[in-house]
Amino acid sequence: VTQNGTFGDPGTGSVHWGITADKTTLQRLASEPQGVRAALENRLAWFGCTRPNFFKLSVISQLTGLDNSYLLPPYLPALRGEDALFGAMLTMVQPDAIVLEQPWGVPHLPVDGRSFSVDDPIVSAGGLGLITQFVTDLADYRATTTPEQNLTRLARELERLALRGDEDLRLGFRARLAREQVTSLGLFENCASLAAELRSTELQELLDRGVQEYRQAIVSLSSPVDIGGVPEGMTEAEFFSRFREIAHGFAGALASWSEVREVAAEVSQDLVNSREMIPL
Repeated sequence: VTQNGTFGDPGTGSVHWGITADKTTLQRLASEPQGVRAALENRLAWFGCTRPNFFKLSVISQLTGLDNSYLLPPYLPALRGEDALFGAMLTMVQPDAIVLEQPWGVPHLPVDGRSFSVDDPIVSAGGLGLITQFVTDLADYRATTTPEQNLTRLARELERLALRGDEDLRLGFRARLAREQVTSLGLFENCASLAAELRSTELQELLDRGVQEYRQAIVSLSSPVDIGGVPEGMTEAEFFSRFREIAHGFAGALASWSEVREVAAEVSQDLVNSREMIPL
């Protein structure tokens, strides 16, 4: 897999990603003449690497290259965090896979109507990232199983998830969200220490606010109906019912994915032979 950076809208779900970056980025952010708020909210950023890097997991990317001669999991066409979910599934199916991050980026214009503010809540209420975390935990780097067997196992694990009751799903959601929040709290605390050296009051206040929000979230009861995009008024029972339906369908799709790829290859070859599709 190859991926690259982004110039423009970083494609993130909030503007707060910038305040937990590396020390060099924080130094640049603290010295921005228009201030930290404007630098984060204008959605004009370079988001990537300055030299080629190899990673185990693919992450956010505006342009992803795939070697489809290997068995790869499906890539969902649209969702927030679908690129990270693909990376987790790829590692599960092909544990020896590697990702090359190219040292260049492509322009990415903000989506119409998308707006973010530093005043928005810093703590995430959960989302697709928790499923990504679930899939990542399934990867076995020492197993001698084939990619086909790994894909079958992933389908079975998702089917098992679809068979869980409300209380099991609720506890699992809260445990994974708490784990993510504890990790983020540590990151914010480290960056807050770095910000103290930079003497940026604006940056320091943002990071301190993040620390307080995460500490409060960790000791509070979380609910999946608070996830962004969940219809207003949906109950937890309705949410879990819909989740089981989606997990069951996704498990079925993964169980049939190898056959889908075989048929797609045959159809593609027929289109090429008929000159209806001309490969580049």
